[in-house]
Amino acid sequence: MRGLLLLCGVLGCALAQRDATPGPTPGTPGTFLIMAPKVVRPGRPLTMSVSILDPAAASVRVTATLLQNGRPTGTPVSGDFSPGAEGTLDLVVPTDLTAGNAYKLQVEGTGGLTFTEEKDLTFNSKSSSIFVQTDKGKYKPGQTVKMRALAVDAELKTKKELFDIDIFDPQGNKIVQWRGLQNDDGLVEKQFPLSDQPLLGEWKIVAMSGGDQVEQPFGVEEYVLPKFEVTISTNSFFIKTEDNLHGTFNAKYTYGKNVEGQGKVTAMLRNPGSPFRPTDNRIELRPVDLTDGSGSFQLSRGDIEGLYHYTDLYYGGYQLELIVEVTEGLTGNTQQATKELDLVQTKYKLEFFNTPDNFKPGLQYTAYVRTSYHDGTPMLGMDLSRPVTLTKRYGYDGPTPPPAEELTIPSSGVIKIVMDVPSTASSVSLSVTYNDMSETASSHTANKAESPSSSYIQVTTSTPEVTAGETAQFTVRSTTPIAYFSYQVLSRGNIVVAGRVDVTPEDTLKSFTVPTDAQMAPSSRMVVYWMTDTGEICNDGLSYTVKGAFENQVSLSYDKDRAEPAEDIAVTVRADPDSLVALLTVDQSVLLLASGNDITQDKVLAELDQYDPAEDSSNSGGPEIMWRRRKRSIWWPMPTSGEDAHSVFENAGVIVITDALVFQKQPDYSWPSFGRGGVEEDVFMREMVPLADSAPDSDMGGGSSGGLQEVKRVRSFFPETWLWTNATAGADGTAVFSSTVPDTITSWVASAFALNDVSGLGVADTPASMEAFRPFFVSLNLPYSVVNKEETAIQALVFNYMDVDMDVTVTLKGDSGFRHLVMDTNDVNAIGSEVEGDQAVVLTVPAGSSRSKSFPILPKHFGAIPIKVMAQSTLAADAVERQLLVEPEGEQKEYTKSFILDLGDSGNGDITKDMYLSVPTNGLVAGSAYARVSVMGDMMGSTISGLDSLLQMPYGCGEQTMITFAPNVYVMHYLNETNQVTPEIEDKALKFMGAGYQRELTYTKDDTHTLMSFSAFGSNDPSGSTWLSAFVLKSFSQAVDYIYIDPKVLAKTVRWLMNQQLDTGVFSEPGNVIHKEMQGGLSSDVTMTSYVLAALMEYDKIAADSDKVDVTRAKERAVAFLEGRLDRETDVYTIVTMTYALTLAGSSQKDAAFQKMDSLATTDGGQKYWTKGGTATPPPVSDDLMWRPPYHNPPSADVEMTAYALLTYLARDSLIDGMPIMKWLTEQRNAYGGYSSTQDTVVGLQALAYFAAAVRAGGLDMTVTITSSTDSTFSHTFTINDQNAIVLQQVEIPNVSGTLTARAQGQGMGLLQLFVRYNVDMVESVPSFALRATVQNSDTNSVTCEACGTYQLGGSSGMAVMEIGIPSGFFVEDADLMALVANQNLPTLKRAERSTDNKRAVLYFDEMNANPTCVTLTSHRSMPVAKTQPSVVKVYDYYKPEDKASNIYQSDTLKNTNICDVCADCTGCRTRQGPRSAAAALAMDTFLGVMLLLLTRLFVR
Repeated sequence: MRGLLLLCGVLGCALAQRDATPGPTPGTPGTFLIMAPKVVRPGRPLTMSVSILDPAAASVRVTATLLQNGRPTGTPVSGDFSPGAEGTLDLVVPTDLTAGNAYKLQVEGTGGLTFTEEKDLTFNSKSSSIFVQTDKGKYKPGQTVKMRALAVDAELKTKKELFDIDIFDPQGNKIVQWRGLQNDDGLVEKQFPLSDQPLLGEWKIVAMSGGDQVEQPFGVEEYVLPKFEVTISTNSFFIKTEDNLHGTFNAKYTYGKNVEGQGKVTAMLRNPGSPFRPTDNRIELRPVDLTDGSGSFQLSRGDIEGLYHYTDLYYGGYQLELIVEVTEGLTGNTQQATKELDLVQTKYKLEFFNTPDNFKPGLQYTAYVRTSYHDGTPMLGMDLSRPVTLTKRYGYDGPTPPPAEELTIPSSGVIKIVMDVPSTASSVSLSVTYNDMSETASSHTANKAESPSSSYIQVTTSTPEVTAGETAQFTVRSTTPIAYFSYQVLSRGNIVVAGRVDVTPEDTLKSFTVPTDAQMAPSSRMVVYWMTDTGEICNDGLSYTVKGAFENQVSLSYDKDRAEPAEDIAVTVRADPDSLVALLTVDQSVLLLASGNDITQDKVLAELDQYDPAEDSSNSGGPEIMWRRRKRSIWWPMPTSGEDAHSVFENAGVIVITDALVFQKQPDYSWPSFGRGGVEEDVFMREMVPLADSAPDSDMGGGSSGGLQEVKRVRSFFPETWLWTNATAGADGTAVFSSTVPDTITSWVASAFALNDVSGLGVADTPASMEAFRPFFVSLNLPYSVVNKEETAIQALVFNYMDVDMDVTVTLKGDSGFRHLVMDTNDVNAIGSEVEGDQAVVLTVPAGSSRSKSFPILPKHFGAIPIKVMAQSTLAADAVERQLLVEPEGEQKEYTKSFILDLGDSGNGDITKDMYLSVPTNGLVAGSAYARVSVMGDMMGSTISGLDSLLQMPYGCGEQTMITFAPNVYVMHYLNETNQVTPEIEDKALKFMGAGYQRELTYTKDDTHTLMSFSAFGSNDPSGSTWLSAFVLKSFSQAVDYIYIDPKVLAKTVRWLMNQQLDTGVFSEPGNVIHKEMQGGLSSDVTMTSYVLAALMEYDKIAADSDKVDVTRAKERAVAFLEGRLDRETDVYTIVTMTYALTLAGSSQKDAAFQKMDSLATTDGGQKYWTKGGTATPPPVSDDLMWRPPYHNPPSADVEMTAYALLTYLARDSLIDGMPIMKWLTEQRNAYGGYSSTQDTVVGLQALAYFAAAVRAGGLDMTVTITSSTDSTFSHTFTINDQNAIVLQQVEIPNVSGTLTARAQGQGMGLLQLFVRYNVDMVESVPSFALRATVQNSDTNSVTCEACGTYQLGGSSGMAVMEIGIPSGFFVEDADLMALVANQNLPTLKRAERSTDNKRAVLYFDEMNANPTCVTLTSHRSMPVAKTQPSVVKVYDYYKPEDKASNIYQSDTLKNTNICDVCADCTGCRTRQGPRSAAAALAMDTFLGVMLLLLTRLFVR
């Protein structure tokens, strides 16, 4: 086979030579040479150099034309050229070039010379550079991604073209699509809010402009912003001859101070580039105490080698991974750092770099060897004095090699080897070793460059790195005397300089200079050539570095290096006058999480390098892509070598059109080598430089030493991104951004770039950093909330970074919302006394350290209470204020009643509505009853105002999460139809839609690349759900007019649904039916098919595109099936949904279906609705069996059916007949604008919004007066008109009893709503579920609860949700929740999560039945809370929430705890060993506190 391939190659070469255009005749001088970049780019000029080589020729007119598939495209360019001078032509390239075409450069000469030649060009679509900046590299769910996008050409000039921007989630779903974005200054800015439950992982922004595009990734994770950073200091390698590995680690806060605490060091093995470890064995060292923020560790070689006994670790490419975890002593917060160490045989490393692969006989050959340690860092000390041995060989049949040489290592670490290669040698091999150590050997082989006449030329430089504006110096040497040579300088993909240098006859050496400018940066390539008397072109080239790519020089600085929070500060950015300046300032903690989001000089320079035609591989295939140029050393020139003249031009990235001889050596047809040498990338070790600890001024704090400093401000502003803003630089080139320093104690890192119409893009070389720091500050550690009657502790942490120890008075300010607990320390079991006013304690805080103290309190009323703590010394003071949420004990209950106020349009309407107030007499938590009355002049008003809280239920599955999506679509439809859209409401609705779209895509199941389904729990479900996929399809289809919905997502979902349709027309359900009403008894196939058909009809309404799927056949089969079942259906739910679907589909049986549906309606008091029957009496709320709430919600199924019926009326344009239905639906809504569950809310709001939009009329003008039968002093009047119709007006009712009377007068229609909320501490007894909650184990720091639920109505429930309350001051581990889902004994448990307020564990089950479903969950203490109140456990059917049960559990241990049992540093609790010491401690605390307060008051006087 190999022989056959070789034969084919030889024959192919022969045929190619036979068919080729005849080349130049050897021995005949050429007459012209035209050089051009080999890559053509749309819209980028193609600059070529023209040289007339025939000294006798008259002026030649040269015309250049770009050919596309053999035909001219664009405008040709012409110029006149004479011998003895190098000139250029600029060919304008059209902007509409596309890939897939053949491009050639055609040149024609007329006049003094006549010729026509063509040469192939390589096409590359890149004609500009797009940069995208985000404010951060990583975001939390719910945060907003801020982005900027700009495009520049290769000269860094702004391209003000239209931008298209897409955002994709980690699964490749397109979440956002913006089109046609543009700004006059060329900078496009957008913001994108993430949902609170997005897909976690790497997202990407794709920005497109002018045919180019770029991807900018960003991460989405649930993280806590690190307050300190851990760094590890060791060698980056470990050699087999060392006995021990020594290392240190350091922990510093982001504001530069040391962390106190302990560290744990773990060592494991890893395979670089592989996710799998060779072994799970590990070494652990703990605890390692920190001293001044640092710890040290040592691992023995035996320990390391003992990790893996099966191989020699030093030969297998293994790494040792060090993981250091530091725990902060004050809070227990942890932060981690990792470092990988190569396991190697030797720490020394030799490598050739920037060394040509060919040598030229008669000219010196230069090689460079870098000496370093294994990680690339320079050798130091005695290591530099040891020799490097050089061995030379000249091939198998070459001359005898010389003896080995010893080379001295210079201080730079780079050895320059200059040598003359014998003329008889065909190759030279160089080998070097360090100090006779074979493990360090490195070699390089160079082959002889070929020339028919044995003539060679060589260019070198004495300025391998210059700055733009300086002069670059070059020297040309030749093997024979030359009369001249021509040169070209290429940069950024084009020829920027062309010239000719005359040489004194008989000379073989000539130096010349070339001025440089910014357009030659960051690197340029010099190409020189000369033609011999026999017409052969001799050439050479090299690359050199040019600094100063940015004409627009940008710098930035803060006006101070350190500032205190709330201090005024200015950031000054300097750029060219009239530049648009963009500033970004972020917390350094953000950069510790992720970087790469910013526009930096390095990123721009790397982008400019991509225009180098020598780097282009767009026309190449196979593994060649792997051999892109790597970063070279900036101090050493990179030769452009080649085995012949043709290779030198090719490697320089140019094409040459000439009638001279450009020699190309014929291939040897040797079997190809799949290995290839290359220049290794420089490795520079970036060391972490600790921030300097500057000593504070002795008078910091600004007060006399005689008394405590006054607190001037309370800190409360803690952003992650501080400044994201733009400004225009003035005539002096400066833009000043003035702001106030946020309250975070950290370092703020600022970066900037600028755009100028003349000088283009400029980027600040280095970011500026400012330390927001107070040498003295206090912070609080609070629980999120506590329950009434519970004792808690307010922990104050005082940080003293001044240079003296301080006695600090820490004061908790008194408030009516709580009482201080003063402990009687004579009795360790005593209950604390309740005290009002301020409480103070004195702490001694050493210099450069921190201390904490906690204040026990007992909250006295519900709601948010302010917690304000001051820390004062004689030198400094600080204060913080936060809110503590206090909630009533027991289970929260509520009821709502809505009333339509229909006054007609006469102007003199007058109606009265009575509203009954009642709460239970037994079991009511005192003070928890709350009532309010609200009015709105718009039927959709409460929904519009409550878009973010339509349901007070969790939404942790794929169907429930749509509650944050679909209602916004209906609200936008309603507001658009009624001309009530405001920017605020639109922004809110679109934000929720975008977030809901993101969140729903986390529940997909990608069945194939063409099919997609949705399921309740995504990847946790074995199959997609037909019902849920149809629901999502319907909702997404309705949203396409408002936000971007990826058409491919819709099309893939439709195709999956159509795959579920049987030949009978029925849509089957492979997944679990979590909405039991969809089963409809024996009619489940009818309800499911009706539901899917309605969804397909919504999809069919959207505009056609290339992805649109034809649903006609599926529709016809579904309609035929439903029509065939119409006569025999009796279930109300089935008939209503069936009628709606047949009406949408235009069925011939739609009227018959409507008559059947209408006959099943219930009419009562002028209102109309559909019900499945059953009891309408609500269950008792507590043990008070004589009390029931005066109002209750109807079953969810009744709302859902009635909503489908109203939509059917609307589709039939029966608006007047539909009014009684709309009134009934309106009066069933909850206080938040929704209904009981998700399906009734979504369908109900769709029906109300669409119907209300069709019937709404203006002319609203009414007053509504509220009076109370039990409080004669209470009266409140609302005024409602067209101007405030969608404004929610409400009043709190002071006395929750008796009867409220609402009198409405005027005209129009409004909505009146009563809302009552209260807490009960009794167990609710209902027949639907049985629920048992018991404490299994408990101590002061943990409590384990078992909750068992049983469904008691026969069969199984729908999706069941169990909510387990977590005691105050406790939390549940994520790992414990994940373990529950993974528990094989709980197969129906599909999801477990914490509630958004972290007060409940929410568990989602496919169903529950008569067999008990039991869950055991352990909570762990996180905060000091005592006298813990009972925790509530609930279970309910999500889609029939009226089927429910609740219970409580309480640990006796926690119930009886004293605050001192759980708070080690509480005042009065720090010494509990005996009465005497405890009393003494409290007495001293109190005495010092009082004395310092008295001194302060005396001093103030």
